[in-house]
Amino acid sequence: MNKTIFKLFLFVVLYLTCNSTIFPTDLFASAASANSSQDIHIVKIDSLNQIVNSKSTQTIYFLDIDDTLFDFPCMLGSKAWRKYIISATKDDFTENWHDVFSLFIARNHPLETVEVLTSRFVQELQMKGCGVFGLTARERKIWYDTPMDDIDLLTISQLESVGINFNNESLTKAYPYLTNNPEYFKGIFFADIEPKGEYLLKLFKDASQLPKKVIFIDDKQSQVESVAAALNLLGISYECYWYAATEEKAARFDPLIANIQLYYFWISGGKRVVCDEEAASIAEQYPERNAEYYLQSLLNDAKTKMIKQ
Repeated sequence: MNKTIFKLFLFVVLYLTCNSTIFPTDLFASAASANSSQDIHIVKIDSLNQIVNSKSTQTIYFLDIDDTLFDFPCMLGSKAWRKYIISATKDDFTENWHDVFSLFIARNHPLETVEVLTSRFVQELQMKGCGVFGLTARERKIWYDTPMDDIDLLTISQLESVGINFNNESLTKAYPYLTNNPEYFKGIFFADIEPKGEYLLKLFKDASQLPKKVIFIDDKQSQVESVAAALNLLGISYECYWYAATEEKAARFDPLIANIQLYYFWISGGKRVVCDEEAASIAEQYPERNAEYYLQSLLNDAKTKMIKQ
């Protein structure tokens, strides 16, 4: 597809976006197909200091939250742990154990920024007058697959615990065409459709104006690709960054270490936080106890507690 034809295609799809009831999913699928021969510019980075900050205050930043801004200081609660616990408990239909445990961890376990410079990076952008928003796959009243009130408040609390605050009144004044969205809450967009590129198509569909430039940062390659395709479709200048700072941690994930951590954190009611080194020491003290031992002990305790409730 040559550039002239591609531009004509973009014009037609944009027109349909603004003047029809076609759902963003259909438009996004068309965009992905059309863009297959185009250069979608995505940069893989290991640190936020690799991003060249825009000098224009008319640039909007959309920042992912989990595993981009904050993470858990140990293996428990990490991206690799979330993937593991889904697989490890998939045959136990008593509860959605991923949602039960991950919500307990989110509410009680201390967090840290992915990098030491993370909160400063956000604050410097805000001080320059840039529009800086959170963009998360979390929903305001759903925790993964479980309906749950106040996930938006929980998210705000987690961010504040690591020195990040998106709640800026100037955002609602500068971007009223975005912040009146029902998925918007105190500086954060809680995307109610996946992937995030589809959400941005929906967000900008009824907007009275489009930003001149968008910078997007996310730890998931698929999300970055979807956003790049959407912004390309919308004709918005963009920089999309696949942030891989947590990949090394994910590569060394050890289920035994994580299960020891979860076991002690759960049975203590969220009071005992076991670091990776202490968990490794416990594993050495009890070599006969494998990852499955701690997981089953944990599940038995959790089921007993839930029966009593």
